[in-house]
Amino acid sequence: MIYYDEKRKNPVEEGTFELDEYGYYNIKEGEIYCFGDVKVRAYGNSKVWASVNSRVWANDNSKVWAKGKSEVRAFDNSEVVANDNSIVWVNGKSELSAFGNSEVSAYDNSVVRAFDKSEVRAYDNSVVRAYDNSEVSAFDNSELRDYREVKKGIIYYKGPGQKGYTPSDTAVESTPPKNQYSLDDNINQPQHYIVGDIETIDIIKSKLSKDQFKGFLKGNVIKYITRAGHKDSEIEDLKKARWYLNKLID
Repeated sequence: MIYYDEKRKNPVEEGTFELDEYGYYNIKEGEIYCFGDVKVRAYGNSKVWASVNSRVWANDNSKVWAKGKSEVRAFDNSEVVANDNSIVWVNGKSELSAFGNSEVSAYDNSVVRAFDKSEVRAYDNSVVRAYDNSEVSAFDNSELRDYREVKKGIIYYKGPGQKGYTPSDTAVESTPPKNQYSLDDNINQPQHYIVGDIETIDIIKSKLSKDQFKGFLKGNVIKYITRAGHKDSEIEDLKKARWYLNKLID
């Protein structure tokens, strides 16, 4: 069933959305909640909450929240949050946060944050941030970030040109390789901005719209440039401004 609300009090009337030949409802605008064996294709900035075995194809900057073994295929800059054993395929610079043993295949410069023993296969220059013993297989020059957490997981590299770090029994004593964050990095990953295993910046991003998050980044660029030389280390403040600027550009 498809509803307009999470509490399932306002069902979508039959015929409201186009049903294609494959049994998928085509959602071209608005916000819906899916429960049970529902199949949906989302387009044009639509928002979809998928629960309990739902299947979603996300296109054109759509946003999807998946729970309960749901299946999601995300394209064209879509954003996905997957929970509870969900299966997700992300393509076309899409962004994904995976929780609770979810399974992810990432292609075409997608960005993935994996938590809670999630399994990720990354292709085509995708970027993966792995947490909580997640398992990652990286292909085609994909990049694994966040050494602090990656070292806890199981990582496989296939093909030339891989970036990142393969854990070993002595991972804790090892020196982080180039392009990885060190434990005491106060610019890229300050420890006081980490809640449990999740960085505060990721929590902020999940709570804001894309435009609001851009404004947040721009504000921090201005803040650190303005205060540089007036508080603590001038160089450190400039580096922090650069970090937020790079985040904005990415």
